[in-house]
Amino acid sequence: MSEIMVEAKDLVKTYKTGQVEVKALRGVNLTVRKGDMIAIMGPSGCGKTTLLNILSGLDDATSGTVMIEGQDLSQMSDNQKTEHRAKRMGFIFQFYNLLPVLTAIENVEMPLLVSGSSAKEAREQAIEIMRVVGLEEVMHSKPGALSGGERQRTTIARALISKPAIIWGDELTGDLDDETANTIMDLVARLRKETQATFVIVTHNPEVGKRADKILYMRSGQFVREEKNV
Repeated sequence: MSEIMVEAKDLVKTYKTGQVEVKALRGVNLTVRKGDMIAIMGPSGCGKTTLLNILSGLDDATSGTVMIEGQDLSQMSDNQKTEHRAKRMGFIFQFYNLLPVLTAIENVEMPLLVSGSSAKEAREQAIEIMRVVGLEEVMHSKPGALSGGERQRTTIARALISKPAIIWGDELTGDLDDETANTIMDLVARLRKETQATFVIVTHNPEVGKRADKILYMRSGQFVREEKNV
């Protein structure tokens, strides 16, 4: 039996605005095994991004537990969570979150520099991964000069440079046309095979969902159905 990468139990997230309580998550349970690709789908406002933020430690649950690689996130300090994210996790977002004042390669090497790698080592690894994602020709360009697909590939390179165990993706093709989205998902599938990383992806796109091993459908803060892709 393969190793469990993510285990969430009875996750509840309640937001309070004045006298009003909104339950964003209502007792979510989830198990993701190492090397799996899971897609989470559902209408806007159903809790998908909230769930992703809690699973990755960017936000805290109101109640319930999240175990990542056997470690309970609630038992970690903020600094420990930050370090864990830097070393073991990668993030791919819809709107890239690239720093516009830096070149593509400077954006990609940043996680290594932040976690203490030397400038020489970080640059060498960044050049290598830019080649892997097919961006060696534009790696010294700033994000504003890149196409949407090139920006997303830069984001993927940045997510993978520290060789994370798990990649979190939030609408990673949401801002792209269908052809570019397919190219990005082809790249994700190839990199997943090569790195054996685990992917948990939030998406509205059924074509992206079909690339996952399993689709979990959310509605009103809970999973209502799951579908395995053969």
